[in-house]
Amino acid sequence: MTKGKRRKVVLIDGNSLLYRAFFAMPHFATLENQPTNAVYGFTMMLLRLVEKEKPDVLLVAFDAPAKTFRHEAYEKYKAHRKPTPDDLRSQAPLAREMVDAFNAPVLEVEGFEADDVVGTMARKAEAQDYDVLIVTGDLDALQLVDPKVSVMMTVKGVSETIVYDEKAVEERYGLKPSQLADYKALKGDPSDNIPGVRGIGDKRAVKLIKEFGSLQNLLYDVEKVKESRIQNALISSSEQAELSKRLATIVTDVPVEIDLEKCAYREPDLKRLREIFKRLEFKSLLKRLPEDAGQREMTFAAAEEVGEYVTVRTKAALQGLLEEIREAGSFGLRINGTPGRSVDAEAVDVAISTHPGKVYYVPLGESGITLDDLRPVIEAPSIRKCGHNLKYEYEILSKSGIGLSSPAFDVMLAAYLINPTRGAHLLEDVALDYAGIELPSPDPKTGKIVGPSGEWTREQLFAAQIDVVWRLVPILEAKLEEDGLQRLMNDVEMPLVPVLADIELAGIAVDRDWLNKLSKILDGRIKDLENQIYELAGAEFNIGSPKQLQTILFEKLGLPAVKKTKTGYSTDAESLAVLAPAHEIVAKILEYRELTKLKSTYADALPKLINPRTGRIHTSLNQAVTATGRLSSSEPNLQNIPIRTEIGREIRKAFIAPRGNLLVSADYSQIELRILAHVSRDPELLRAFGENEDIHVRTAAKLFNVPPEEVGPEMRRQAKTVNFAVIYGMSDYGLSRELGIPTAMANQYITSYFEQYPGVRRYATETLNRARLQGYVESLMGRRIHSRIEQREQGLQGVCRTCRRQHADPGYRRRHHEAGDDQRLPPPSRGRFHSKDGSAGPR
Repeated sequence: MTKGKRRKVVLIDGNSLLYRAFFAMPHFATLENQPTNAVYGFTMMLLRLVEKEKPDVLLVAFDAPAKTFRHEAYEKYKAHRKPTPDDLRSQAPLAREMVDAFNAPVLEVEGFEADDVVGTMARKAEAQDYDVLIVTGDLDALQLVDPKVSVMMTVKGVSETIVYDEKAVEERYGLKPSQLADYKALKGDPSDNIPGVRGIGDKRAVKLIKEFGSLQNLLYDVEKVKESRIQNALISSSEQAELSKRLATIVTDVPVEIDLEKCAYREPDLKRLREIFKRLEFKSLLKRLPEDAGQREMTFAAAEEVGEYVTVRTKAALQGLLEEIREAGSFGLRINGTPGRSVDAEAVDVAISTHPGKVYYVPLGESGITLDDLRPVIEAPSIRKCGHNLKYEYEILSKSGIGLSSPAFDVMLAAYLINPTRGAHLLEDVALDYAGIELPSPDPKTGKIVGPSGEWTREQLFAAQIDVVWRLVPILEAKLEEDGLQRLMNDVEMPLVPVLADIELAGIAVDRDWLNKLSKILDGRIKDLENQIYELAGAEFNIGSPKQLQTILFEKLGLPAVKKTKTGYSTDAESLAVLAPAHEIVAKILEYRELTKLKSTYADALPKLINPRTGRIHTSLNQAVTATGRLSSSEPNLQNIPIRTEIGREIRKAFIAPRGNLLVSADYSQIELRILAHVSRDPELLRAFGENEDIHVRTAAKLFNVPPEEVGPEMRRQAKTVNFAVIYGMSDYGLSRELGIPTAMANQYITSYFEQYPGVRRYATETLNRARLQGYVESLMGRRIHSRIEQREQGLQGVCRTCRRQHADPGYRRRHHEAGDDQRLPPPSRGRFHSKDGSAGPR
């Protein structure tokens, strides 16, 4: 220990951090569908603490799986809390495993909560002259603060923190840390269901504790309380106040037998951490671990061969490569273009692989080599082309008049079909997920590329990427075959690639003058609305500021709040829509928001996106993003141009056809309900469509008990809403909000719908049961959406797709089936469905 440096103990409330991380981080999971967002955020905090705080002792406390002394003292303690979500519960063992790999002791004591254990260890540590840092998301820990104890409080998930010392606590509450339990005893705590004293809120509680010093003094001198109402409340609720203080006070004498001097923090077990990070697919965290001899053990499988890639510099050498490709009958292709969208990019160099580990790098321009020299093999229908995001290659080649002919195989699309719910299918992610290959990537600051044997050149990385593509092809083909997805890949996804590429290259013409004119019109309407809103509010304010809007609506105008948030009362669109009938200003604000969004998103933004070379807008059509298989559009999103409002339709007028051409709009009639009739085989739906009835009128007649000819437009509108709401699983509450009717009436509508179409109920029930059994559902074309449903009611955590038995770990499953063991085996400790999720995205 450095001379003069004080020793530090870091105490972590594990449950609190895990809970905060779960709700702060977006949902993500492993390929086997194990949720990992909470343990990911938790691990980020552990890494940060080890790196920045450099503790002499690191301890992590968790709640023991049993009721505490507080539950015995007060049966309603935390009674209103919702059960822990299954996706969070399944991550608790992973968090403990992670702590163990960090070489930090895990503490839990039956009958006490984690913050009691933390409080006890804090007092022990300061008694032994340690400085203590408590890390938590629970404000209760602030009562432990003193000259040697500070609290690091997470404020937004686990990424932002505030460190509280005694001064910071007093600045926040106006009380000393030791008075916080007394304060909570008076005001209560809804989050823990601590009752407090009725009629005493935050400000009154602070004032009383500051005046009397403590709850005990207050109750002893209660006759000195000047306000009779408060005095009577304290007298009648004195026992409840004392109970509340016991519930709110962190215990600091929990029986924990641990010697801090023997808990000196050691370095994390790097080998084990890497194994866990790789298993949980924490790719970004892998890069944060310090270097050691084993760090690159799972890196590129044939690094020495990639380092020996062959550079093709002459046309004679290129002819030899072309002949090798013809003999192989297939090759991997990756084209590197100049920076920019593929519609503008020019090819710079090409990487080709004919066998795993055999890579050729072709710098274009040297000795006159061009893309056209590769035309014979690229356009040959007898030679298979493989790549990652082949749409990019198709567009680059199209600009040179070269067609990328079938057959072709795109590893990005294959990985997407296997795992359609992940966020992005970058090549490095697919490589690590399916082949255990960790591709290096350029450092964002220095641009350096560090490979397994030192610094790599850009050409080495480019060569390694196409070699990885070639290695991934057989792996992904086998998985497509296993999941029955070859037809979808070969008949739908791959033939769609050139279609989308052609659309992107063509772009769409836009009337710039009309957009500029519309922007000025919108600007005038927005200014008129501003003045109207200011007049109705009786003051000028920033309409775009939620905080100022809260002040105007709920304080100045006294409108009833719909929904409370952490920063006050909600002013989101849903809440304002509910408030609209209460005051004219609300409708004006909603209209103002719509117009400002249309102006900024479309009228002002679209002209800037017009390509100066083509005079058109070229959107990206994303084939491998949505979980359901539909296309998405980005840069800009041309699938989201509004149409229901007059001004939205004016924006659509900006998209035009060249002179002598037309834009054609086509839509299926009631396609979702026709598909529903097909899959559910409901007799009434089939009959209605077979006889060309208006299905919405047919449903309305049943819902409202009138003949079809008496169904009016409003009845049909409500029936249409019911038709689509029910098939997409809307609840009676949601339907009541949508139609503006009582929940009981909405429930009756749903019941009546299923009575009218019993085949739909049967189909929905069978689909849910199938999802529970096999962990996924399938579309008519075999596209799969995987489920996270767990069979906890049986005490089981996973169902094997191969034999329908309850074992989940992939290695466990493989060993089980290779051994031919048909007996029921106990589930492993870390279980989940044999289901996958996946991703897609740009290169």
